[in-house]
Amino acid sequence: MSSYNMPESLDEIFLVGETQWTACSYEPEMDMNNVASLTWFMETVGISEGDCVEVEDTQIIVEHPNYPYMLRIDSGGLGDFFSHCFDVSIVEE
Repeated sequence: MSSYNMPESLDEIFLVGETQWTACSYEPEMDMNNVASLTWFMETVGISEGDCVEVEDTQIIVEHPNYPYMLRIDSGGLGDFFSHCFDVSIVEE
């Protein structure tokens, strides 16, 4: 069983704003910790290092030239190593 609620691009992440994206799949490639799941999220959505203002193990802060604010994306789990969530919040300056 697989269930994905994922953005298609960085543009969509900024368009939606604060939310939670999820990826749940019991396929072997989804067996990962929160650090690996953030890398997977970035690769899947197409977020490059150049889009990031800050990169930590389970958190990134991204910017977009068309928006006056930045977004924080935190990777977390939903109870096991196959269910992942990505919480998006606006960075207050």
